[in-house]
Formats: sequence, C-alpha cells, structure tokens
Amino acid sequence: MAENDQITAVQSFSERTLKYGRNLMAVSVPTIIFAWVPLVEIGKSKPFNFEIQEGGEIWIWRMLLAVLMYYGFRFFGLAFPDYFKWQKLPNSYNADNKAKLKGLLASEVKTNARIADHIRQRDEMQEGSPKIDNLQTNIDKHKTNLESILKQIPGTRAAIKDYRWRRTYFWIVDAGLPTALFIFAVGSAIYEISILTP
Repeated sequence: MAENDQITAVQSFSERTLKYGRNLMAVSVPTIIFAWVPLVEIGKSKPFNFEIQEGGEIWIWRMLLAVLMYYGFRFFGLAFPDYFKWQKLPNSYNADNKAKLKGLLASEVKTNARIADHIRQRDEMQEGSPKIDNLQTNIDKHKTNLESILKQIPGTRAAIKDYRWRRTYFWIVDAGLPTALFIFAVGSAIYEISILTP
C-alpha cells in the first residue's frame, strides 16, 4: 500500500502506523478523563440521552479497555516492523551529512597544513626566485579552497542538528506520546474495573 511507503530518514513510521497512533491517543485521552476528572462520571452520564443502569458502568470500562488494547496492538504491531525497516535505510542515521562533515574537517586540516608548508618554503627562498610566484599561486588556491570548506562546515553542522531535532520531535510526539497515553489509559481502565468488580 502507498501509505506504508512514507518512511523517511526522519520519520520511522509509515502513515498507516501514525494513523493508528492517533486513534490510540483519541481513545486514551477520554479514558483518562473519565477515570481521573472528578466532574466526569460515566455512571451518571447520559450518552445519546440513554441512562446507564446499575452495573452497566463496568461494561463501558471493559469496552474502553478492549478498544484501547485493539488500537495498542495495531499501533505497536506496526511500529516495531516499521522501525526495523527504517534502520535499514542508507541514511537512517544521517550518515551522509556526518560523512560530509568528517571529510570537510579533514580537508580543513590538510589544507591548513599545505598552506603552512608553502609559506615556510616561500619564506626560505631567496627573493627573486622564480618558484616564489608558483608557491604564492598555490597558497592563494589553497586559501580559496579553505574558504569554500569553511563556508560548508556551518551548513552541514546545522543540517545534522536539524535532523537530530526533527528525530527528537518525532520520538516525543509520534512515538512517545501515544505510548505514554496508552499505558496511563490502560492502567486507569484496569483500576476502574477493579473498583467496580464486586
């Protein structure tokens, strides 16, 4: 399916997995509210203008728990395979930018060393030597190259930082939040069921 092919270097889950994560949160939040907000009681509510009879509240909690378990099973059942699929992507860990930065830093060191070596050779030569002009030309070329390298380093570092931030945002919002709400909601539903069980 097309929606399963949305895994990227930043997003570890497919759109289908994210959809079940949103569904899981949509069920978890009301469950938590029903369990812990004092002003909201399932037993005294009238959904669709129907009264909940005595003993009916426990069945509502059981139904909420069943729906939570269904969406939780679907979300985590899709999330883990998606994650392992994401790990196999060539750029899963921002490898391209990291390799580029490593190469730029190495080039900076080498270029600085070449410039220093050419300057040393130039200073050791006698004035008027025909090689001085050649050395100076090489020095200027290396300096131009160094300037280009130094301009690329901040952008590459920023790209790596942006990748890390987007990955952190992804894990907090798209993975961490549904997981935390699911655990809290399941615990709340089990707690309410245990209270209502005779």
